[in-house]
Amino acid sequence: MTNETAPLMVVVVCGSRSWTNRDLIRRRLAALRAGSAVITGKEPGADTIAREEAIQLGVEVLPVDAAPTKLPEELIDWLFELTARPEERLVLAFHENLAASVDTARTVSIARDRGAAVEVITGEGSQH
Repeated sequence: MTNETAPLMVVVVCGSRSWTNRDLIRRRLAALRAGSAVITGKEPGADTIAREEAIQLGVEVLPVDAAPTKLPEELIDWLFELTARPEERLVLAFHENLAASVDTARTVSIARDRGAAVEVITGEGSQH
């Protein structure tokens, strides 16, 4: 991806495999600024819903298979490679109980440590 075709914002979407609140994901993705792109995995739950809703909304979906790895550290590094400025990076984590999570909590922690904006959306509302 060249700078000429780079999205205005790249959003990593991660979350619970048991997430079912499609409407909440749809509303959050619909609020992204025009020209954004979403990176998400292929697991059931939040990943699958986010991919399906992004496609329905016309938001570009960057295949996670194109990432150098699925490890959270390297996925966040890829996010930083795809974007030039911090305001172009966002991680959306959809999880009912982040404290009980392993992968989502790790992704959120790494993203925060590296300075990416993070929103944790619990279903009750979001925590920044």
